[in-house]
Amino acid sequence: MKVLQINSICGQGSTGRICTGIADSLKNSGDIPYIAYSLGYSTYPNSIKICHNPIDYSIHNILSKISDSEGLHSISPTRFLINQIHSIQPDIIHLHTLHGHYINYKLLLEYINKTDVPVVLTLHDCWNFTGHCAHFDMYDCNKWKTECIECKYLSAYPQSYFLDKSSRNFNLKKKLFTQLGDRLTIVPVSYWMENLVRQSFFYQQKIKTIHNGIDLKQFYPITNSKIKEEYGISGKYIVLGVAMPWSKYKGLPDFFALRKILSEDYSIVLIGVSQEQISQLPEGITGISRIDDVKKLVEFYSVANVLVNTTYCDNYPTVNLESIACGTPVITYNTGGSPEALSEDTGLVVEQGNVNKLGESVQYLCNHLDKFSEYNCLKRAHNYFDKDICFKEYIDLYKTITK
Repeated sequence: MKVLQINSICGQGSTGRICTGIADSLKNSGDIPYIAYSLGYSTYPNSIKICHNPIDYSIHNILSKISDSEGLHSISPTRFLINQIHSIQPDIIHLHTLHGHYINYKLLLEYINKTDVPVVLTLHDCWNFTGHCAHFDMYDCNKWKTECIECKYLSAYPQSYFLDKSSRNFNLKKKLFTQLGDRLTIVPVSYWMENLVRQSFFYQQKIKTIHNGIDLKQFYPITNSKIKEEYGISGKYIVLGVAMPWSKYKGLPDFFALRKILSEDYSIVLIGVSQEQISQLPEGITGISRIDDVKKLVEFYSVANVLVNTTYCDNYPTVNLESIACGTPVITYNTGGSPEALSEDTGLVVEQGNVNKLGESVQYLCNHLDKFSEYNCLKRAHNYFDKDICFKEYIDLYKTITK
């Protein structure tokens, strides 16, 4: 069985690692995986870079911001991809993130509609069934249930500075995706997302939730790390925050407020902040720019006493899984599917924006580390987060579809 995955990145970031994780499972089952991607660079076997000219990306980005037309440019890269599909003749096409200024989803779906290839669409966010944004929960907007029109949140990603084409975008996506009929299977990565999908124009499609998994051979507790000494945070409780990039939607201002609540016994470390953001951090918060070295990221997870996830819009964030797999419990806002990764002995859930409660939860957890132990975290990770178990569900799904 030949499976072609299409995503903006390959092997990097959360969705990129999900793609390679699924590909590994395919290879283990004797199947042939392909991954088409655009951004960055990949040495993964059978990975296909579909956009070789950075000018295409830049033009797509600019036109998207001018005319609210994300995913409707990049004609040449998409034609190149279509030629690759024709050459590979995959048994299944698996779509991931189609926004990101790299592909023309209209051309791609029109081509796929002319074939008889089954399609799997994994929903890492809400963009595929809205007329504009990737996350509408920040704005408490429900127009996507009927028809996006007269969008008030054009500044939300993917931004549009001038035009509102939300109605056109909504109806175009609805037409192109639903034309696939029974050939299309929707895969939300959280039960929270599944609930939304059943209220969207996808409600008549086949829907199967599959939680993301991670590589437990990469994410595990590391002992004897010198990270604390290197960054001068020894002898304190380590409160870790990880986001790439940080913004108000990831709750960066909430960490500033949290710093005022916690005593000097607590040191806050934020990974993924820009150099400009680092210059603005108050005393007591250590800022570290983006980390692409997985081992170093694992070291930070391992030495932390708690990961705090202050996200205001998310689906099923892998930072929660990675932290728990490294033996570190998580405190998260009650956002999207983020709480689904936690159990009562591996973390706590706090109401969005309630920084006082967040501070109380950090102190409570750090004073009861025996309750939120490394053993409990590792047990949950091995039972629920192992990519070899999670992504096998995709293999079973593929086999069901191809039958």
